[in-house]
Amino acid sequence: MIADSKKNPEKYEDDKMFVLIIMGHGGEDRVYDPEIGYLHLSDVYKKLSHKNFKVMKGKPKWVIIQACKGRGMSSTVYHSSLCHQAQYFVFMTQSCVE
Repeated sequence: MIADSKKNPEKYEDDKMFVLIIMGHGGEDRVYDPEIGYLHLSDVYKKLSHKNFKVMKGKPKWVIIQACKGRGMSSTVYHSSLCHQAQYFVFMTQSCVE
């Protein structure tokens, strides 16, 4: 969508927010995808910045992540920040079964 929004920004002008859901096995600052390997969350946030995702500048971006961080760990993390003039809300759940 980000690449397409650069080619066809008018297609996304009326969008009010962006939601990304990531599910998989994880680790510190990363989620594993069997097709591409580890996806680093810091790279995801950079892609969502106003410099890379101009059509969504100043609009909320929600990132929902469900990923394990290791054996026996279970927690929920809420994080919101204003970064590069882009609003982010990150909801991450990590649950593992031993």
